[in-house]
Amino acid sequence: MKRALKQYSSALRAGAAPGRNACSRPTGVPTSLITTLEQWFKSDIFQATRCCFGQLEPIVEDGEILVLRGWLFGLDSPLKALYIGIDPQKLQPALVFGQERPDIGALFPGEDQALHSGFGAVLACATQTDHLELHFRASFANQQSACGQFAKTKVLRFSGHPYFELNPADKKPASSESMSARTIELIEE
Repeated sequence: MKRALKQYSSALRAGAAPGRNACSRPTGVPTSLITTLEQWFKSDIFQATRCCFGQLEPIVEDGEILVLRGWLFGLDSPLKALYIGIDPQKLQPALVFGQERPDIGALFPGEDQALHSGFGAVLACATQTDHLELHFRASFANQQSACGQFAKTKVLRFSGHPYFELNPADKKPASSESMSARTIELIEE
């Protein structure tokens, strides 16, 4: 199955139309995996870079800090460096990249780099918007590089201690009893 997906992926990268004679869908592979692969070849990131897939997960804003998490992998080579920012001229290095992401490895079983595609970054920036478009520059072990833009991503506001919750019913701080229960629950996870 992995080999069939890799061959199909290569044909799609070469510009073959999905499902046509030159690019027939592989047999014995779940339709959901084939459809996912076809959709990613149509994604903005692939269309801009022609060499990688990736996605930014919801951004957490805490005061003047943006906490970023997502995944990005090259189709031909492992990621060597990743820079991210709001202004494409002022990109900052990701704190970590190459983190294991079994969910992404399972989503792209034909792509060797997918399993270690996780990244994390922190940007010093206050924003007043609910969505941001962030830019990236990636360098790969095969000396290839790519620049692109992640799709507009939701910004989640966070303030205070991680165990501080708001009671949605009355928008007041949760009781210390419920906060303690949540703290214990998080520790046990």
